[in-house]
Amino acid sequence: MNKNNLYLVVAIILSVIVVVTAVLYKNNEVEGSEVTDEFVACLNKNEVVMYGAYWCPHCDNQKKLFRDKWENVSYVECTEDPNLCIEKEIKGYPTWIIGDNKYLVGVQSMESLAQATGCEM
Repeated sequence: MNKNNLYLVVAIILSVIVVVTAVLYKNNEVEGSEVTDEFVACLNKNEVVMYGAYWCPHCDNQKKLFRDKWENVSYVECTEDPNLCIEKEIKGYPTWIIGDNKYLVGVQSMESLAQATGCEM
């Protein structure tokens, strides 16, 4: 392979990486921007609680999806209340509990939370 072809292949690979990164970033921005006060109030009304830990990167990603609305989301920090997390049988972070018996494990999209709770976006 000559130098010109090598440069072309490298340029194409870098372009693909940039496009994929931009698309993933854009998807997270759009999803996070859709959260309203009414949606968070509905989650709270439906007794939706997220269980997590301060050191958990997935929990951090979940919180970022709520943007400035996160402070109004019901949250239990399992490092501060480990007995409650054991009682609730939390086995991974983040874990969402809806009411008393519906568990969603892992980062959830706003659409997933809306579907699980009946709350409108």
